Amino acid sequence: MMPLRMPLLPLPLLLFLLPRAAADCDPSCRGSCQDCSAAEVVAALAADAADAAGPRVRTQRFGAFALGRLAGADAEALGAAGGAEAAVAAMRSFPEDPTVQVYGADALAHLALDSAPNRAAIGAAGGAEAVAEAMARFPDKSGVQLYGCAALGVLAQESPDNRALIVAAGGVGLVEAALQRFPAEPGIKRDGCLALGHLAQDSADFAGRAAAIDCAFQR
Repeated sequence: MMPLRMPLLPLPLLLFLLPRAAADCDPSCRGSCQDCSAAEVVAALAADAADAAGPRVRTQRFGAFALGRLAGADAEALGAAGGAEAAVAAMRSFPEDPTVQVYGADALAHLALDSAPNRAAIGAAGGAEAVAEAMARFPDKSGVQLYGCAALGVLAQESPDNRALIVAAGGVGLVEAALQRFPAEPGIKRDGCLALGHLAQDSADFAGRAAAIDCAFQR
Protein backbone atom coordinates (compact mmCIF):
# COMPACT_ATOMS: atom_id res chain seq x y z
CA MET A 1 0.00 0.00 0.00
CA MET A 2 1.29 3.44 -0.90
CA PRO A 3 2.21 5.44 2.24
CA LEU A 4 1.32 9.07 2.87
CA ARG A 5 4.40 11.08 1.96
CA MET A 6 3.06 14.60 2.34
CA PRO A 7 3.86 16.66 5.47
CA LEU A 8 0.90 16.46 7.80
CA LEU A 9 -0.96 19.63 8.73
CA PRO A 10 -3.99 19.58 11.05
CA LEU A 11 -7.18 19.35 9.00
CA PRO A 12 -8.74 22.35 10.80
CA LEU A 13 -5.74 24.46 9.73
CA LEU A 14 -6.15 23.37 6.12
CA LEU A 15 -9.83 24.30 6.24
CA PHE A 16 -8.96 27.68 7.77
CA LEU A 17 -6.65 28.37 4.86
CA LEU A 18 -9.47 27.72 2.39
CA PRO A 19 -12.36 30.13 1.74
CA ARG A 20 -15.48 29.34 3.77
CA ALA A 21 -17.47 28.44 0.68
CA ALA A 22 -19.74 25.68 1.97
CA ALA A 23 -22.27 27.62 4.03
CA ASP A 24 -24.63 24.64 4.17
CA CYS A 25 -22.08 22.53 6.02
CA ASP A 26 -22.91 22.20 9.71
CA PRO A 27 -20.40 24.44 11.57
CA SER A 28 -20.39 22.04 14.51
CA CYS A 29 -18.51 19.44 12.51
CA ARG A 30 -15.86 21.64 10.89
CA GLY A 31 -12.51 19.90 11.14
CA SER A 32 -13.91 16.86 12.94
CA CYS A 33 -16.61 15.35 10.71
CA GLN A 34 -14.94 13.68 7.75
CA ASP A 35 -17.94 13.86 5.40
CA CYS A 36 -18.57 17.52 6.19
CA SER A 37 -14.91 18.42 5.68
CA ALA A 38 -14.85 16.68 2.29
CA ALA A 39 -17.91 18.58 1.14
CA GLU A 40 -16.45 21.86 2.36
CA VAL A 41 -13.12 21.45 0.58
CA VAL A 42 -14.79 20.41 -2.67
CA ALA A 43 -17.19 23.34 -2.44
CA ALA A 44 -14.37 25.77 -1.67
CA LEU A 45 -12.43 24.68 -4.74
CA ALA A 46 -15.52 24.92 -6.94
CA ALA A 47 -16.37 28.40 -5.64
CA ASP A 48 -12.81 29.58 -6.23
CA ALA A 49 -12.85 28.22 -9.79
CA ALA A 50 -16.15 29.98 -10.50
CA ASP A 51 -15.01 33.34 -9.11
CA ALA A 52 -15.28 36.16 -11.63
CA ALA A 53 -11.65 37.07 -11.04
CA GLY A 54 -10.57 33.51 -11.81
CA PRO A 55 -9.16 30.79 -9.56
CA ARG A 56 -6.37 31.62 -7.10
CA VAL A 57 -3.30 29.43 -7.10
CA ARG A 58 -2.99 29.49 -3.29
CA THR A 59 -6.54 28.22 -2.85
CA GLN A 60 -6.07 25.47 -5.42
CA ARG A 61 -2.80 24.42 -3.80
CA PHE A 62 -4.22 24.15 -0.30
CA GLY A 63 -7.42 22.62 -1.62
CA ALA A 64 -5.60 19.89 -3.54
CA PHE A 65 -3.42 19.24 -0.49
CA ALA A 66 -6.51 18.94 1.70
CA LEU A 67 -8.07 16.51 -0.78
CA GLY A 68 -5.03 14.27 -0.43
CA ARG A 69 -5.33 14.32 3.36
CA LEU A 70 -9.04 13.57 3.24
CA ALA A 71 -8.59 10.79 0.69
CA GLY A 72 -6.02 9.13 2.91
CA ALA A 73 -8.57 9.09 5.74
CA ASP A 74 -11.74 8.14 3.82
CA ALA A 75 -11.40 7.89 0.06
CA GLU A 76 -14.93 6.63 -0.47
CA ALA A 77 -16.51 9.60 1.32
CA LEU A 78 -14.37 12.07 -0.59
CA GLY A 79 -15.18 10.38 -3.89
CA ALA A 80 -18.89 10.61 -3.13
CA ALA A 81 -18.47 14.33 -2.42
CA GLY A 82 -16.91 14.96 -5.85
CA GLY A 83 -13.27 14.77 -4.81
CA ALA A 84 -12.07 13.17 -8.04
CA GLU A 85 -13.52 15.92 -10.21
CA ALA A 86 -12.24 18.60 -7.81
CA ALA A 87 -8.67 17.27 -7.90
CA VAL A 88 -8.62 17.09 -11.70
CA ALA A 89 -10.11 20.58 -11.95
CA ALA A 90 -7.41 21.94 -9.63
CA MET A 91 -4.69 20.44 -11.82
CA ARG A 92 -6.34 21.88 -14.94
CA SER A 93 -6.71 25.34 -13.39
CA PHE A 94 -2.96 25.88 -12.95
CA PRO A 95 -1.12 23.51 -15.28
CA GLU A 96 2.09 25.55 -15.02
CA ASP A 97 2.26 25.34 -11.23
CA PRO A 98 4.22 22.24 -10.14
CA THR A 99 2.93 22.42 -6.56
CA VAL A 100 -0.69 22.18 -7.69
CA GLN A 101 0.28 19.26 -9.92
CA VAL A 102 2.04 17.42 -7.08
CA TYR A 103 -0.84 17.86 -4.65
CA GLY A 104 -3.41 17.04 -7.31
CA ALA A 105 -1.65 13.84 -8.35
CA ASP A 106 -1.24 12.85 -4.69
CA ALA A 107 -4.98 13.37 -4.12
CA LEU A 108 -5.84 11.26 -7.16
CA ALA A 109 -3.51 8.48 -6.04
CA HIS A 110 -5.10 8.30 -2.60
CA LEU A 111 -8.60 8.51 -4.03
CA ALA A 112 -7.91 5.65 -6.44
CA LEU A 113 -6.17 3.39 -3.94
CA ASP A 114 -8.43 0.43 -3.10
CA SER A 115 -11.51 2.11 -4.62
CA ALA A 116 -12.86 0.91 -7.96
CA PRO A 117 -15.63 3.57 -8.03
CA ASN A 118 -13.08 6.33 -7.49
CA ARG A 119 -10.79 4.93 -10.17
CA ALA A 120 -13.70 5.00 -12.61
CA ALA A 121 -14.65 8.55 -11.62
CA ILE A 122 -11.08 9.77 -12.03
CA GLY A 123 -10.84 8.19 -15.46
CA ALA A 124 -14.12 9.77 -16.54
CA ALA A 125 -12.97 13.18 -15.24
CA GLY A 126 -9.77 13.12 -17.29
CA GLY A 127 -7.45 12.32 -14.41
CA ALA A 128 -5.15 10.02 -16.36
CA GLU A 129 -4.60 12.71 -18.99
CA ALA A 130 -4.07 15.43 -16.35
CA VAL A 131 -1.38 13.37 -14.61
CA ALA A 132 0.33 12.48 -17.89
CA GLU A 133 0.34 16.13 -18.96
CA ALA A 134 1.90 17.17 -15.65
CA MET A 135 4.64 14.56 -15.98
CA ALA A 136 5.35 15.68 -19.54
CA ARG A 137 5.41 19.36 -18.54
CA PHE A 138 7.77 18.90 -15.58
CA PRO A 139 10.22 16.12 -16.50
CA ASP A 140 12.89 17.47 -14.13
CA LYS A 141 10.63 17.83 -11.09
CA SER A 142 11.11 14.71 -9.01
CA GLY A 143 7.97 15.41 -6.96
CA VAL A 144 5.76 15.59 -10.03
CA GLN A 145 7.31 12.39 -11.36
CA LEU A 146 6.95 10.60 -8.02
CA TYR A 147 3.29 11.39 -7.47
CA GLY A 148 2.57 11.04 -11.16
CA CYS A 149 3.92 7.48 -11.18
CA ALA A 150 1.97 6.71 -8.00
CA ALA A 151 -1.27 8.05 -9.48
CA LEU A 152 -0.89 6.23 -12.79
CA GLY A 153 -0.04 2.99 -10.99
CA VAL A 154 -3.15 2.91 -8.81
CA LEU A 155 -5.38 4.21 -11.61
CA ALA A 156 -4.23 1.31 -13.79
CA GLN A 157 -4.90 -1.27 -11.08
CA GLU A 158 -7.81 -3.57 -11.99
CA SER A 159 -9.06 -1.05 -14.57
CA PRO A 160 -8.68 -1.89 -18.27
CA ASP A 161 -10.44 1.36 -19.17
CA ASN A 162 -7.95 3.47 -17.24
CA ARG A 163 -5.03 1.48 -18.61
CA ALA A 164 -6.22 2.30 -22.11
CA LEU A 165 -6.50 5.99 -21.21
CA ILE A 166 -3.01 6.03 -19.69
CA VAL A 167 -1.46 4.32 -22.71
CA ALA A 168 -3.24 6.70 -25.09
CA ALA A 169 -1.93 9.67 -23.08
CA GLY A 170 1.66 8.44 -23.41
CA GLY A 171 1.85 7.26 -19.82
CA VAL A 172 4.09 4.26 -20.54
CA GLY A 173 6.85 6.40 -22.03
CA LEU A 174 6.48 8.98 -19.26
CA VAL A 175 6.92 6.38 -16.52
CA GLU A 176 9.90 4.85 -18.33
CA ALA A 177 11.44 8.32 -18.66
CA ALA A 178 10.94 9.01 -14.95
CA LEU A 179 12.68 5.76 -14.03
CA GLN A 180 15.59 6.58 -16.30
CA ARG A 181 15.87 10.23 -15.21
CA PHE A 182 15.73 9.51 -11.47
CA PRO A 183 17.54 6.17 -10.98
CA ALA A 184 18.42 6.98 -7.35
CA GLU A 185 14.90 7.91 -6.19
CA PRO A 186 13.44 4.89 -4.36
CA GLY A 187 9.86 6.18 -4.47
CA ILE A 188 9.95 6.69 -8.23
CA LYS A 189 11.49 3.24 -8.67
CA ARG A 190 8.79 1.61 -6.58
CA ASP A 191 5.79 3.46 -7.99
CA GLY A 192 7.11 3.52 -11.55
CA CYS A 193 7.64 -0.24 -11.53
CA LEU A 194 4.20 -0.73 -10.04
CA ALA A 195 2.66 1.37 -12.80
CA LEU A 196 4.51 -0.51 -15.53
CA GLY A 197 3.47 -3.82 -14.02
CA HIS A 198 -0.21 -2.88 -14.15
CA LEU A 199 0.05 -1.38 -17.63
CA ALA A 200 1.78 -4.49 -18.97
CA GLN A 201 -1.31 -6.62 -18.34
CA ASP A 202 -2.98 -5.68 -21.61
CA SER A 203 -0.06 -5.91 -24.02
CA ALA A 204 2.37 -8.72 -24.66
CA ASP A 205 4.60 -6.34 -26.62
CA PHE A 206 4.71 -3.85 -23.78
CA ALA A 207 5.46 -6.64 -21.30
CA GLY A 208 8.76 -7.14 -23.08
CA ARG A 209 9.58 -3.44 -22.83
CA ALA A 210 8.75 -3.41 -19.12
CA ALA A 211 11.02 -6.37 -18.49
CA ALA A 212 13.88 -4.53 -20.20
CA ILE A 213 13.80 -1.85 -17.50
CA ASP A 214 14.67 -4.51 -14.88
CA CYS A 215 12.25 -3.32 -12.24
CA ALA A 216 13.28 -6.12 -9.91
CA PHE A 217 16.72 -4.51 -9.63
CA GLN A 218 15.29 -1.02 -9.25
CA ARG A 219 13.16 -2.04 -6.28
